[in-house]
Amino acid sequence: NTSAVAWTAEPMLTLKIPFPDRRPVICLDALLPRVVELALTSSDRQTKSAACEVLHALVILFTGLGVSMPQDEALTSLLRHLMPALLQLGCGSDLVARQLFHLLVMQLMHWFSSKRMMSRAEQPAAVLEAIWDGVTHESDTALQDFSALCLREFVSWAIKQSSDQELAKSPASIKGVVRQINTYCVHPSLSKRIGAAIAFNHLAPLLREHLTLVEKFWLELLYNLVRNLALSSSSDNHPACLALDHVLRVIQKNADLFNKVSSERRVPTALQSGQLLDVLHWLLLQCGNTSVPCAKKCRHLVKALTPLVPGFTELSDLAEKENMIEVCEGGGNGTELPI
Repeated sequence: NTSAVAWTAEPMLTLKIPFPDRRPVICLDALLPRVVELALTSSDRQTKSAACEVLHALVILFTGLGVSMPQDEALTSLLRHLMPALLQLGCGSDLVARQLFHLLVMQLMHWFSSKRMMSRAEQPAAVLEAIWDGVTHESDTALQDFSALCLREFVSWAIKQSSDQELAKSPASIKGVVRQINTYCVHPSLSKRIGAAIAFNHLAPLLREHLTLVEKFWLELLYNLVRNLALSSSSDNHPACLALDHVLRVIQKNADLFNKVSSERRVPTALQSGQLLDVLHWLLLQCGNTSVPCAKKCRHLVKALTPLVPGFTELSDLAEKENMIEVCEGGGNGTELPI
């Protein structure tokens, strides 16, 4: 029984009881596995509610004690066990558990995205690891949505707690989240690819408000979201389709930005200089992709973006300058679109 196995080798959560004649110290670490198990799985409502209340108090105690403790692997290990359970309880069907943990988890996102905690990189990394496991869960859609909401809250508060100069340098927290989206977009697992698109759909309204982030990451995200869709044979309901709509709206709003070369922009090799004309050339090749949803979406993107390029007014202007035979024969399945 895993609930009988302690999560840490040494006691970390200690509570001093201030009796008049003595101050006994109670070690709470050994209780955590059993309390978490009861909160998640108990069929007795009274037991489940009591376990949730105890766990809620223990998490607050853990967070408070962690402030004064030095960086420790045991604390990180404890967090790796706690966070998946907190995410499940925060979006579960039990009303008492959801009311207790939904708000608590959101507050934890504010705390772990702070500069103070980001200096202790291992603990925020453990939190994000649990969130990504939730976003990419294979079957639990409630957990997917709640985890994506937590990710948005984490990034939102990371942005709020960063100055304009720090945003220009891309804080490690935001850079790490974007890197994970790009990685999962081309992951062999379908659930990882869908999770990446879901995560971006939650983050897009935040990222698009900051031109420094748009300038740096937008084309790289476009590239990988198209690759994500190219690996799918599903219908137009794939979340990457909605994600590419978000990308399109931002490019349309900031066309002047993307018609210029920028040294700050992260540009995949296939997009050459990273200007909108080069993006159009690559997207046009993907119109011949064997993935029907990808080819269809790329045609939509090409049609919408062509008028934004200087010298082009309609799609026929672009077609005159491209090798349409290569496009029609499936140009998107060659070296221009490495999978």
